[in-house]
Order: sequence, then C-alpha cells, then structure tokens
Amino acid sequence: ASASSLKQLPYGLVSVILLAVPMAHLCGQFQVSILWLLPCAAVYCLVAYSDASSSADPRDSVDVAPVSLQLPRWMLEPDVHSVEWFNHISVRLWPKISRIATEAIQENFQAALPSILSPYVTLTKIDFGSRTPCLSGIKVFDGSEREDQLIMDLDFSYMSDFQIDVGLVTSVGWLPPLLSLSEIQISGTVRVMLDPLVHMEPIVGGVKISLLHAPTIDFRLHLLSLLDLMDVYLVNYAANKILQRAIRDVCVWPKSIDSKVANEMAVQLLKGPAPTGMLRVRVVGATSLVKADIIGSSDPYCILQIPSAALLPDVLGQHRVQRFQTAVVNNNLNPRWSETFEFITYEPSQEPDPALFRDLPCGMAKKAAKNPYRYLHITVMDKDLHIHDDFLGELDIDLKPIMNSKEVVELNRPLTRTKTGSIQLELSWTPFTEDLASSVLSAQKHIRKRQSSISDKRELTLSREVIGVLVVHLRRATRLQPSDRMLTVDPYCVLSLSQVQETSSIRQRTLNPVWEETFVLPLRDPVYDKFVATLYDKKNGSCLGLVEVRMLDILESRTRTSSVWLLQNARSGELYMDLTVKLIK
Repeated sequence: ASASSLKQLPYGLVSVILLAVPMAHLCGQFQVSILWLLPCAAVYCLVAYSDASSSADPRDSVDVAPVSLQLPRWMLEPDVHSVEWFNHISVRLWPKISRIATEAIQENFQAALPSILSPYVTLTKIDFGSRTPCLSGIKVFDGSEREDQLIMDLDFSYMSDFQIDVGLVTSVGWLPPLLSLSEIQISGTVRVMLDPLVHMEPIVGGVKISLLHAPTIDFRLHLLSLLDLMDVYLVNYAANKILQRAIRDVCVWPKSIDSKVANEMAVQLLKGPAPTGMLRVRVVGATSLVKADIIGSSDPYCILQIPSAALLPDVLGQHRVQRFQTAVVNNNLNPRWSETFEFITYEPSQEPDPALFRDLPCGMAKKAAKNPYRYLHITVMDKDLHIHDDFLGELDIDLKPIMNSKEVVELNRPLTRTKTGSIQLELSWTPFTEDLASSVLSAQKHIRKRQSSISDKRELTLSREVIGVLVVHLRRATRLQPSDRMLTVDPYCVLSLSQVQETSSIRQRTLNPVWEETFVLPLRDPVYDKFVATLYDKKNGSCLGLVEVRMLDILESRTRTSSVWLLQNARSGELYMDLTVKLIK
C-alpha cells in the first residue's frame, strides 16, 4: 500500500466510529442486534481503503505521469493561446468582485431557505479569500460555419481558499458552525458562444455558456468544525454523483445557460424575420378627389407601401420598404385603376423602438411605430410635369382584420388630411405553409389551369401571380479572383428570381467579403423558375462568378438549403447562402 493511503486509513476509522455511535443508538431503539453493524463497518473500511489507494498522490507511486501531461494546453496545441494577462487583471479586481458576491449571497440566502428553517439558520461567515480563478488557455474558432456567431473555449481552474459557514441563531453565546464549506477546487473547459452578432449596439445579441465536459470538483464540508463529511466515503460518493448529475443536466454541452443581451425585436429585424403570408391589394378606384390643377381637374395616382422585413438602417443607410405605384389617370377626379399589388407580410413578436421609423412619412411613421408590419399606407398624389406632385390625401389601413378574414374584404374609406375624396380597395391575405409537398402539388395544378385558360404567351407571362417567397440569407464569399491585375475587388451580389432583382451592399477591397444580409424574393413558378446569384466588381463592373439554382431542386429538399455553392464562370471562389422556400396554402 502507498504511504498516502496508510495516512488516510486512521481518519476513515475515526469517521466510522463517529457514525457507529448514533447507529448503535438507533439499533437499540428498534431492538436490532448491534452485530449487524460489524460486517457493514468491515465492508466500508475495505472500500475506503481501496479508494484511498486508487486516489493516492502520483508522486508516492513508482509510475510518474509524463511531464507533458502537466503542461497547459497552450504549450501543446498551436490554436490555443495563453491569457496570462487576464489572470493579472482578475487579481486586481478580485476584492471588488468578492464584496459584490458576498452581498448577493447574503441577500438571497435567507430567501432560499424554507420558511421553517429561516428563523433558526443564518450565515455566520463568508470569505472568498485571496486566490482567484485562473484561465490557462483560450481557443477561438475561425467562424467557418457561421459568420454571425463567435465561439470560444476557455480552460479554467479555481483552487480557492473560499469559506462559508452556516450556523444556528441562538442566544447562548458562541457555538461552532453547523456546516462549513471550504477549499473549493474546480477545473474544466467552458464554451462561450456569442450568438448572434448583430450590426448595432450592443453588437452581441445573446450569450450561451456551457461546459464541454463535467468539471472536476472537490471541496471540504465540515460538521460542527469536527468531522469532514467528505472523508466519509458514502457521503463523498453521493455528493459527487449529485453534483455531477446536476451540472450535466444544466450546462454540459450541448445544454447551455442562455442570456439575451440585445432586444429580441432588434435581433429579429436584423436577422430577417420569416415572412408569414401574402397580402393582395386591388386598387379599384377613387371618387370625389380634390381638384389640384389650375387648368383641368387632377391627374391622380396612388402610392402603396408597407414596412418590410428590416426597417433598421442597413450599411447603406437606407430603409427597406415595400412600395408600389399605380398608373396615372389624366384629368379625372373619379379615377379607375383596377390594379393588383402583392405584399409580403411579417408579424414581429415584440414592439420595436419608435425611433427606428422617424425617417418614414409622417402618417406612416405614427402607425409603424406601434406595429410596423400591420399597416398599409396609401397616398394619393396629383402628377405634375414641371413641379412637385400635389398631395390629394392619404389612408392607413390596419391589416389585422384582413389577416383574420378568410375572404376578400372590400373597403370604401375616406381619405385623411384632405377636404374630400375616398378610395375603394379589395384586400385578401393568404398565410404561408411549411408543408412544401402539398403546396408544390397545388401550385403545379394552379399553373396548369392558368396555362390552359390563357393562349397568348405574352399575356401568360404578365399574369403570373406570386405563390410564395424565397428567403435568401447571403452570408459570405471566399477566394474571389479579380479580373484584372488588381490584388483586391469591391464585390457585391445581385440576386434575381422571377424577373425581380435585389442587390447587396458593397464590400470594399476584399477577396473574402462578408454580408450577413437577408432578402425576400417573390416566387411565381416553383417548377420552372431559376434563382441566380451573381457577383460583380464595383470597380470595373466585371463578373466575378455566379450561382444558378433551380427552384425545383430547392423544393425537393423539403427543408432549408444551407451549403457552399461553387461559383460558375470563375477560376475559383465559393458563395455561402441559406435558401428557404415558403409557399401559400
């Protein structure tokens, strides 16, 4: 046997004796023979002796572990870095952190106790000591999976001289503490995930903290300052099992402790909330409009707009607003348009900051600040050739009743901020569905029916209705090749689908641009349409490569398509995108 195991054996015998006295008393109370305790004590001594031998100090054994295993990870792995500077800072800050933690424990201890024990139990001592937690290494992942998150692995250890005593409330003078917790030792690897990273204050949308493995924990727990319960094998074994299970159920990877930093609504706006449905607005006409021209009557037209998925300013300082305009009807105070427009609707879970909408039109800003996705703003204007167009009236329509109705809603509303005039509308809303299989079949039947009813090919092209949307999350591109001798390019991406184009922001002087931008493109024919993403250089307008995807291939996947796309018509390069299809029911 090793020397350390022999040293620990008397302490085990003492603990057995201290436990045997109350157990012998219980045997007498229940009239059970005390001889039953002897085999139990013998088994306990053997188990404790064998456990002490297995956990002996490695320095007392013949086989000494290699020195390399005792070195910190940053000396063995090139992607792990030393953070000794953090340990120096923590030493300076530890007294202040200890004082704050002490006050927090004192405030919450009594509230955590059951009401029966609260009058009799109190904290008699809290001392965090002078030893601080230490970081022995940090590993930061390169972000090849997602550009909107940051992952770090921190190797930590805490060999503390911490002590906290719990005593009884009594008027009899000094009594030893009932329980004393001290010498806490814990070590392991904690993973910190900053997810998502956003383009506004406070930069970090949320923090997730987890342990890669169950940490190594040891501590001392004294009873009445005499018996260390951790020297009792059964108590030590049970306490370690309970702690390991509790930690594993709460924060061992993949489980984590989550904390939100940024406002949830702001994160949703920046990440691009998922569209919920399609709103079709048919502008029938208007009556009794105001005469705005000196010669003649008025030349009215309508502007319809709804805030889109991201009303926050993007990198170009612009706002994304869905906006459509009717044709101009010349010299008519009772115009008839009969034009149909399709809007994509969103439903945020929280109300945003009204300051986000201060740059929008006055009438629209008041409604949008309350709920930006539930109001349709219509402005009627008079077209003038050589001066600014005249204002003829406006109207804000709450879309919630429209969304709750399953039929077409006909409205005849008077215009506001004008003397006279009203407008006639027909509105209907259809939600999107996640069941792509049934939606594709219904879409195909709808397209065949329309093709059979329309003989003119040009008329067929113009009559195609929006039956869904393609949500594109443009992440980044890598290894772009310039077309000339320049070392870098100013890339931007043009996304096109169903004759609709969206353009990303421009990234300056880089061959590995990062966008993290979300776009929503209308889908008219899920069978024959193709989605094309083309990269251009702003300097000379040259094409840096493109990606072409059939919508049918995306629909057959039935789920979100997230992958790396090799650039066509380019010597090298990859484009990272997430593609999601949503079709109407």
